[in-house]
Amino acid sequence: MIFTPQTLVAVIAGSSFNLHLFDISTLAVQLFGGIALARYVRAYSDIRVLPILGAIVFLAGGVATSRLQHVPQIVSYGLLPVQLLLVRSVCLSPALFKVLLLAVVVAGALLNPNQVVFLSVFALLPFVFLHLSEAPHRGKAIGALCAAAFLASLSAAPVFSAIGEFVDLSNRAQLGIDQSLASSFPFFNLTSLFMPGLFGVHKGQSGTWSPTDITQDYLYIGLVPFAIMLSTLFCRQKRAVMVLCWGSVVFWFVFALGVHTPLYVVLFERIPGFSAFRRPADAAYFVNFFTAIIVGSACRPTGNRLASRWGALLVTVVALALAGAALVQLSIFAESRNHLRDLLVVSGSMIIRLIVIAVVAWAVMKFRARLGSARIAAILIALTIIDIASAGRFGVIFAPRVRGAFSAEVYTQRANKSVAGEALARTITFLKEAGVSGQNPRYRMEAIAGPLGVSMPMAVSILSTQGDSPIALASYYKMVGAQNLMSYPKVFTAAAPSYNSDVYRRLSLRYVLIERHRAEHHEELSPINMAIARIRGELGKSTWARRLNTPGMYEVWELAQPLPRAAVVGAGGTEEPCDVASYGTTSVSIVCHATKQGLLVLGDNYAPGWKACMNGKFAMTEPYQGMFRSVQVPAGLVRVRFQYQPVPFLRDNKCQP
Repeated sequence: MIFTPQTLVAVIAGSSFNLHLFDISTLAVQLFGGIALARYVRAYSDIRVLPILGAIVFLAGGVATSRLQHVPQIVSYGLLPVQLLLVRSVCLSPALFKVLLLAVVVAGALLNPNQVVFLSVFALLPFVFLHLSEAPHRGKAIGALCAAAFLASLSAAPVFSAIGEFVDLSNRAQLGIDQSLASSFPFFNLTSLFMPGLFGVHKGQSGTWSPTDITQDYLYIGLVPFAIMLSTLFCRQKRAVMVLCWGSVVFWFVFALGVHTPLYVVLFERIPGFSAFRRPADAAYFVNFFTAIIVGSACRPTGNRLASRWGALLVTVVALALAGAALVQLSIFAESRNHLRDLLVVSGSMIIRLIVIAVVAWAVMKFRARLGSARIAAILIALTIIDIASAGRFGVIFAPRVRGAFSAEVYTQRANKSVAGEALARTITFLKEAGVSGQNPRYRMEAIAGPLGVSMPMAVSILSTQGDSPIALASYYKMVGAQNLMSYPKVFTAAAPSYNSDVYRRLSLRYVLIERHRAEHHEELSPINMAIARIRGELGKSTWARRLNTPGMYEVWELAQPLPRAAVVGAGGTEEPCDVASYGTTSVSIVCHATKQGLLVLGDNYAPGWKACMNGKFAMTEPYQGMFRSVQVPAGLVRVRFQYQPVPFLRDNKCQP
């Protein structure tokens, strides 16, 4: 996120930057995108209020609010209509200022590479051709777009070259299409477009019951926008932009179905780049985006001719058949999850809303002359906002109250007075005193379950073995395994079958933490609890681990024989410890007093971007045991500084004094 607006705001705000400013900068990008979308669809809309309704759908419909916590994707999503608006503007009237502005916006997306950015290349390309066909001077427009694309690509070249190298070295190739199953929509997710509060995000339901991740499954856009969207199917004159948007909505919804249809499978196996995805449900961003454009640019439905009536009948039959099939599947799913009553709650809410909308529509039609177009527009806008806001969109599921929560307080490094917060604070204090935290920690820890089993250790400078990332260096993935130990059970590898193996010792693993609640309630059967029971049993029987009497959220086991963070390994396997003088993410300084020449091994990952400067002169780094970072050093006093340069074409063999 270093190239997102939040970073710029943080630099400007300095020490006053907080989570409120972070939220404001995130929502500001969406607001900017909503304004751009309203401006874009104004050229196609027959009714003045529709661009505003389209902007509301873009800002608050579907994943626009349910996935706000996925900040990089939300920022990229917010830039989509800005890019589309500038593309059309450049095509209609090429100018240097517009070209530069388009280049900046596209570069802003490319420098924040994620699933939305990748998919947007395919999603927006048909609209580029559409607006080129509208250009009065097509040659100039093509040249202007190419210039903007070149400038944006040039600015993003360092980032993409580094990403390309990392992907080649990563475990991505080992993640097959089966990894996409958990993020593939079932077909009945179609019903969440028009059913308010589906899957347990509305009052009166007994918990969530979504088929996969609730934040990606909820697509509700409001009943008024949904009705407007359907009405566009009955327009006599089909605008090109409307046809493209409808085609895009269908395509990206089918894509979101993932492994449940052949489309995703073919793209995954045949099109370069698609195999890098395991979340087909991310296509929901584009379902909502193109739905917003359809709503904002809707035409007046007309159809007096016989052909038009037959066409409208066919469209109606197909739409009802799809909705009916989805509702049947939804009912079966709800019954299988014992949430059929909750489905009835949602259905009742939808019926009430339809009655309210029908009454309002009748009143508007009866008094439209007295109300005037401005008041009617305000009524439709207010009705849509109330509908979306009261359908669980801003409830605790999608907008949990984090003020005072111990996890939020720990991430912001503030004291928390809750029982859980105090318990976690005691564990963190122990780790700091034990040399596992700080600017230059001596040891690593591994936490099983709880908040320290995921990415929280980074927030408090704790050196850990794991985190929450589906993609990791293949060498580490094979030797240690990249695991989210908060949500999944610990799995050992063939190369490191226990905590006493050489790989963990080389990582300087000193402490294994097990969430105390799970440790004390091991009789509750779950994959994580069963793994914890096995690990505790092995640790308890071993001669190389002992349980410490430490208070806090975690039960702490101390391992007896961790190797030093850095050591010179001799030809005969002898090891002489070295001092890690300073330790950072891109630079590590080590001082050695070796009696013999050997291989200086640092218990960190090897990667091509690391170079070594030994006594001020360049030295080649190489992998040790296929995973660790090392360099050949002579006997005597040696000062080595490992430096990391992620961009392949910017690397050199120079050493700074």
